[in-house]
Amino acid sequence: MELFKKSTFKKIFKEAISADLIGSIFLTLNSESCSTATAKRTLEGLMEMNSFSLTISLMPQEDMDHLQGVFQNLHKSIEALEGKDKERELKDINALQKSFGVKL
Repeated sequence: MELFKKSTFKKIFKEAISADLIGSIFLTLNSESCSTATAKRTLEGLMEMNSFSLTISLMPQEDMDHLQGVFQNLHKSIEALEGKDKERELKDINALQKSFGVKL
């Protein structure tokens, strides 16, 4: 996931959307080994795929729980930041969170 560009995800899911693959991506992003930058880039890339909103609305609860964990980790990762950096990161994460329909 570290090597994927943001645009890669749209290409991967261009032909067919796999809920299992998306669920696996959420699980991977929820792991402690995933960096904040990778998680954000991956989520932004997933947002670019066709039928994004419909796909997210049909995801199983277990996968959405993993996604919620991703956002919890993202919020934790910015706690140490201060000032404008923290404000910018918080704004970006909140926008992503809203797009994915995740409430903490």
